[in-house]
Amino acid sequence: MRGRRLAFTGVRQASWEEFELPDAPGAHEVLVETRWSAVSAGTETAIYAGAHIGFSTPGAAYPRFPHYPGYAAVGTVLAAGDAVRDLAPGQAVCLPGGHSSHVVWDTRRPPLAPLPAGLAPDLAALARLATISLNGVRLGRVALGDAVAVLGGGLIGQFAAQFARLSGGRPVVLVDLLPDRLRAARQCGLRTTVDVAGEDLPAAARALTGGRGFAVVVEATGAPAAVAQVLTLAGDSGRVVLLGSPRGRVEIDPYHQIHRPGVTLVGAHERTTPAAETVHSSWTQQRNFELVLDLLARGELVAAPLVSHRLPAAQAPALFEGLVERPADYLGVLLDWRA
Repeated sequence: MRGRRLAFTGVRQASWEEFELPDAPGAHEVLVETRWSAVSAGTETAIYAGAHIGFSTPGAAYPRFPHYPGYAAVGTVLAAGDAVRDLAPGQAVCLPGGHSSHVVWDTRRPPLAPLPAGLAPDLAALARLATISLNGVRLGRVALGDAVAVLGGGLIGQFAAQFARLSGGRPVVLVDLLPDRLRAARQCGLRTTVDVAGEDLPAAARALTGGRGFAVVVEATGAPAAVAQVLTLAGDSGRVVLLGSPRGRVEIDPYHQIHRPGVTLVGAHERTTPAAETVHSSWTQQRNFELVLDLLARGELVAAPLVSHRLPAAQAPALFEGLVERPADYLGVLLDWRA
């Protein structure tokens, strides 16, 4: 049996590749046939375009070509190994699968979970991306009444704003320059948005916080220049969370922007989510994943307005070229593998 997967073979080069599947999964493995996969537009497009900072960092081992993109998928279990107890053929699951027709996954590796009843499989594919946002909000320690600003209305920023609101942030402000993304945020229940194309952001920050500045600022664009900007929005003893992966270097004023106001700068790469419970946090990759799926199923985390495209998987190579050339045209992109 052979599968089919997307491969980035060089800068702005994407093609299909066939690969061998095992006759039977290993003892702890499941063989899953993909139904939907979600595109991580920031990371995957940066790798496809050769803009990921790993390409220009001496000694960096990641990324390298060929690269097999994707880490957010929903599929159906075709076969399960002898030691797998909680999953069976025919069951729908959500897992970190790539843009591939099939995936073999070791069930001892988190996160992997059955689909909750009532959750649409296409929207469930976004859960893996939402856990990245959840980790950033947890690290920002958003508390009831904290004024929160999220810069960047891509999927990661959109979910971060919703998690900040669910955590008690008040107000939670989404900042972007694309009207469609601001509109999508309001459709997801966020009341306050700032269009930086037409508003003065520092002035808006003062007005929205009574001059205090934000208790928590989440940078979700990945644009290096935004790092210095978000530092100016935090109030005294505020927390600035770098959630988007910065794609370059930036100059900041550490005295006025961090030292004097007592601002805490927090790195929130996904790898900071613990794989196992610790005395500091019981919120592991698996528990966050299960929580996100439950919130999506209950409608408390809203995803439908964030989906801009549902495309046949066959269109994936052209899609990534579109993401490079016209990034503003896309928000949430789902690839349909059912055909």
